[in-house]
Amino acid sequence: MKEHYDYDACFICLLSHGEEGYIFGTDGKRIPLEEIFMLFGNTNCKGLIGKPKIFIIQACRGGYLDKGVQMDEPDGGGIPTRGVTQVPSMSDMLICYPTQTGYYAWRNRARGSWYIEAIVQVFMRYAKNEDVCAMLNRVSL
Repeated sequence: MKEHYDYDACFICLLSHGEEGYIFGTDGKRIPLEEIFMLFGNTNCKGLIGKPKIFIIQACRGGYLDKGVQMDEPDGGGIPTRGVTQVPSMSDMLICYPTQTGYYAWRNRARGSWYIEAIVQVFMRYAKNEDVCAMLNRVSL
């Protein structure tokens, strides 16, 4: 795999059908998500060691339906190595899902995924002033 020393981060969005631990390819075959994550791990992408690797996975994680609950209105760079010469083979990853384990990921037939729509809206509005984690927290509200 190409090394990525010149990049500050890696941002990957996978949109497909899925089930817990798997995403489906265009051929309908199951692909283990862990295999995809390992492709970007420190063993395979030395140029991304110590850099954020963010995965947005838009896929169902099971067959349960979350009917939701009514809620009230809400209230309102790299780390120095310090001499470390070995790092875990998998680190610096943030993996985001539209739903909890075992549940469907909701979508609108005309507009698409509720989760991706929320990410787009939040990132377009707040990207100038907030970091990725703060924006993802907004998406989850």
